[in-house]
Amino acid sequence: MRLPTFVFIALLSYSVIAQQQEQFEITAQGERLTKIIKNLEKRYGLKFSFNPKEVSKYEYTGQIEAQSSEELIEQLLSKFPLKPKKAGEVFLLIPDASKKQPIKGKVIDGISGRPLAFAHVKVDDTGTVSSMEGGFKIIPSRDSLEITIQHIGYKPQTITVYDGLENMDIRLIPDTKVLPNFILDGALDKGNTNAPGQLSINPQQINSLPSLGEPDVFKSLQLLPGIQATDESASGLVVRGGTTDQNLVLMDGFTLYHLDHFLGIFSTFNPYTINNVDIYKGGFSARYGGRISSVVDAQGKGATRDEFHGGLGLSLTSVNGYIETPIAKNLSWIGGLRVSQSFISDVIYNQFLDDNRVDILQASDPNAERKDIDIDPSFSFYDFTSKVRWELSTKSMIDFNVYLSEDFYEGAYAEEDEFQTFEFLDEASWSNFGSSIVWSHQANQRYLSEVTTSLSSYGSSSLITQSFEGITIDFEDLTDEEIEELSPEDLEALTDSLSFEFGLDRENTITDISLQWQNDITLDEQSEFFLGLGLSAYDAFYSENYFEQDFRPDEEIFNATSALFSLFGEYQLTPRNWQFNLGMRFNQYQLTNRSDLEPRFSAQYFLSDKLKIKGSWSRHNQYVNRISASPFGNSDQFQWVLADEDEIPVLTSAHAIIGFESQFGNWTLDVEAYRKKSSGILESEYLLVRTEEFEEEDFQRSGDNFSRGIDLLIKYKEQDFSSWLSYGLGFSENLIPNVAENNRYWSGVDQRHEFNHVVQYQLGKWQFSSVFIYGSGKPFTPPETSFEESTDALFDISRINSKRLPDYHRLDLSAKYSTDVKTLRIETGLTLFNVYNQRNIRNRYHAFQFEFDEVTDEEVITTVPIDQRLLGITPNIFFNIHF
Repeated sequence: MRLPTFVFIALLSYSVIAQQQEQFEITAQGERLTKIIKNLEKRYGLKFSFNPKEVSKYEYTGQIEAQSSEELIEQLLSKFPLKPKKAGEVFLLIPDASKKQPIKGKVIDGISGRPLAFAHVKVDDTGTVSSMEGGFKIIPSRDSLEITIQHIGYKPQTITVYDGLENMDIRLIPDTKVLPNFILDGALDKGNTNAPGQLSINPQQINSLPSLGEPDVFKSLQLLPGIQATDESASGLVVRGGTTDQNLVLMDGFTLYHLDHFLGIFSTFNPYTINNVDIYKGGFSARYGGRISSVVDAQGKGATRDEFHGGLGLSLTSVNGYIETPIAKNLSWIGGLRVSQSFISDVIYNQFLDDNRVDILQASDPNAERKDIDIDPSFSFYDFTSKVRWELSTKSMIDFNVYLSEDFYEGAYAEEDEFQTFEFLDEASWSNFGSSIVWSHQANQRYLSEVTTSLSSYGSSSLITQSFEGITIDFEDLTDEEIEELSPEDLEALTDSLSFEFGLDRENTITDISLQWQNDITLDEQSEFFLGLGLSAYDAFYSENYFEQDFRPDEEIFNATSALFSLFGEYQLTPRNWQFNLGMRFNQYQLTNRSDLEPRFSAQYFLSDKLKIKGSWSRHNQYVNRISASPFGNSDQFQWVLADEDEIPVLTSAHAIIGFESQFGNWTLDVEAYRKKSSGILESEYLLVRTEEFEEEDFQRSGDNFSRGIDLLIKYKEQDFSSWLSYGLGFSENLIPNVAENNRYWSGVDQRHEFNHVVQYQLGKWQFSSVFIYGSGKPFTPPETSFEESTDALFDISRINSKRLPDYHRLDLSAKYSTDVKTLRIETGLTLFNVYNQRNIRNRYHAFQFEFDEVTDEEVITTVPIDQRLLGITPNIFFNIHF
């Protein structure tokens, strides 16, 4: 009996041990929680009691292994706002108020179905901002709550939502009675990630502002404090003492190197295909690199997913059309084409081109009167934008983006009589090409990944030629009486032909191919981590050929290639009333084998829901630079090159910003003070010098720039009226060895004061607006006052930028009428640019003038100022239709 008893006891022990070691497990892929519970009841004989309506809201993906049913249920419900309570053999699933699931949704246009970026989603005293795809996520503080969604130009909407609610589309209806105000509101929401120096605009809401053509993104940005607006012929941005080439301009992930149409009258951005534009005036985060002054990040529209839409705009300067349409169930396309038109615009073109190109001729002949020079200009341009969006799933999509623009200019002048013929030709063209493929994937509520491949290229070419054909008669050995007695045959024997030709030919190209991978990781409700890496390959070429007669040298000034590797990361923490952003960017530049670390830091403290303090500090590097060409060059005066740390230095800068922002009633006040030091700044290599001690080999063309100032923005807004006033106090100084006797001197973009005032008023279907701009005079270099010989230089480098141009000021007015006719939206209006015809001066050049003094019997050399003037009063009529 001992053996059977032993076997029975052993089997009983193994059974108990096996029962104690039984594994409880769950494996699920996107399954409803109610289905998982039913499987547990069937598989393990467990019993549950719960509210099916509450529990069915949740889905689970993952795998759980546990030693007991209690541990299994505990781990499962830890993912949801539920907690288990066991009553006998039954698991009660009770809502846990301490654990709330995020509410996720998308904000879209109620008519077109297009995602709305940067919509404000507010709940209680906090909120967030929708992403580029219109998505948002909020953590609820209770089971149900009301959220308010606002977007500029749309009717606000308030809805009740519940925790865990996902995949909801919130449709906002456009409100024509809401006054467009292109400055993003709600900056004091703690959920808003706007950093110090950052502002956002919606180009769709700026079409009531006065403009020379259609609404212009860059011209609107110039109305913000710290960005100069006192040059309507420059679509580039001068931001806080930095030059235009120090700005990184992105469009859907690719870089734009040249930004103007029509010699700068308006920018290359088509306002009807741009969804949103972010401007970082300094201290920008580690996500951006490659420039030392500012960042402009533009995102193109995604097309409607449901219906066909389009529009057509006509003004005195251009024709602009766009189409957006679904292609398939999850595939859509939007495209825009803008071309110049000259049916009526020749008056505007010729006025501007005559005033801005005639200086080339005057430099050759200062005695020529402006009214006698007709350069017979011609000009044309176009740009094309395209985006194909493929929504692979609710969590993943791909954008295919293409951009192309090109400008052509030609100016010709000729004089002819029986003895001579003089011809002058000024030709130029410049073009941008950009394309990108952007794949974004939202793996879950905490992880977003984006991969961008892009190609950007810019090319410019210009040619200036002067030719002369005539005759010369040699009277050198004849007296006046002998000349009078000459016969036709004698004159022919003394006559000889004379001809010459000389000119300048320039060509510049730059291309970059880039790959960038970015990852946003939400760690918890108060912290977020961002990590990315980038790889870019650059190729730059620049040639400049001076030629005369049949001698045409082939001179290549610059040709280089390089790679740039970047690794960057950020950590954002938002404890209580604080928001911290700590970042670092590492760059490896292959051409010079240079490595750079760029720390970035910013912080904001919310004293209340109406007042916050902000500040930032950061370092930046720039490896793609632009050098200035001859001041009398034609359309494109700048050439893009790569830093080689021999002739072309790597640019570096350090930014410091501190300020505050406050809201009180209908008023908003934003104040920022900044300091910026930049190194590697190039002075014009064509600047002529006149210093006895000057030695060419001792001349260092690069040095430092010191910029500082205060930006002030005051906004007032009510239902039918809004106004904002911006003021910038700025100082920008250069310090370059051997220049200005080794002292600091004002940089070419220094401007002490700039004041902009914008008013917008809605009256029924009419919108009225005005823009007044005032800026103190910018510096220029005065010429020498006396010369000993004709070989003396025109300028003295010790007096660089020591004089000031007259102050700049102008007033623009606009009126627009909008109405809806069935499914059509019709807009028409009038703009008066520079109402009181102030002829502002853009640049002041100087040229030699040679005169013979009969008293002293000597040739006298003097200088003549040549003022490049900007447009006078210019009307513009526009008509837009959207369907």
